[in-house]
Amino acid sequence: MAKFTTVKKRKTIYTLAQSVGMSPSTVSKALRDDPTIHVDTRERIQIAARRLNFQPSPIARRLARGRTGLIALLVPSAQNPFFAAFVGALIEATQKMGFEALVSYNPRDVEHEQELAESMFHAPADGLILSPRFGPESWQHLVTLAKRHPGRPIAIRDKVPADCPLDAVYMNMEEAAVEATQHLLNLGHRHICYFGDDAAHPDGPRPTGFARAMRDAGLGFDEEMLVGCQSSTEGAYQATQQLLRDKKPTALVVQGDYLAFSVLRAAKDAGLSLPQDLSVIAFDGIELGSCAPVPLTTMAQPIHEVATMLVDFLVRRIKGDKSPPRRQAFPMRLLERASTAPPMSPFHPL
Repeated sequence: MAKFTTVKKRKTIYTLAQSVGMSPSTVSKALRDDPTIHVDTRERIQIAARRLNFQPSPIARRLARGRTGLIALLVPSAQNPFFAAFVGALIEATQKMGFEALVSYNPRDVEHEQELAESMFHAPADGLILSPRFGPESWQHLVTLAKRHPGRPIAIRDKVPADCPLDAVYMNMEEAAVEATQHLLNLGHRHICYFGDDAAHPDGPRPTGFARAMRDAGLGFDEEMLVGCQSSTEGAYQATQQLLRDKKPTALVVQGDYLAFSVLRAAKDAGLSLPQDLSVIAFDGIELGSCAPVPLTTMAQPIHEVATMLVDFLVRRIKGDKSPPRRQAFPMRLLERASTAPPMSPFHPL
């Protein structure tokens, strides 16, 4: 016969107040050692609290200080393993600072991101951390929201102009793209393309870094070297198939590890040997990259350091810091694995 465990009802401040015959507000003050409550009364209430094993609600204590103890997080994707790891690092960092996290994702467009950011300002959160998906369109809207809600600080994971009033933590992505491209050049590759959903924006940090490295190597740069794709795995797979038919590069610099997995699959399905026929380097450094059929060479982000810095910036603001906007740039680190090697085939111009 099944046994059922009786769950003891949690003692509330109202239970404690009733047991000592005083108001909840008096009990609350006594538990905080408020000097406006007589010392004998405080001692009596504290003894009763210990007898009842009363534990103050953390949320109630934060609300009494005018805070909820919650931080809202808005990131671009729930599918991309990088953002799953990034959210995990953010939650860990918020908890270490004594906060909890509310998480939302933006799967669609800039309008949806703006709607979500607006709605999160009406959530019971003390501040917002956002990893914007659409660059200036994203953070300019956040500046407007910050002015409209001056008591709700914002920290963002993106590079912003010097006059932006928001705290920002970001990767030196342009320099990382230069290093990634130079890695392929040093291996002897000359027919290299950049591949990603940001290829449509040549002034973006990764396309800019790629172009700079190609020019610095004396190879010149043409925007045809930038090959676009959708941000989905299937979109990246189809775009890779088309790229391999049209251009036949010996190496690719790919926007992120998540898309690179589709590139590796498409190359294999096209009958190519990796990395002999095609070298691939990407960005982010997610753990799954080391487990790919061909372990992925990548530029790794220091996820935990970035998350910790973002939370630190935001909590300082929540606690009343009025100093000028902070900026922190992090470098990325080359993790050389098996997906890059010297080219087997001769150079073919675009």
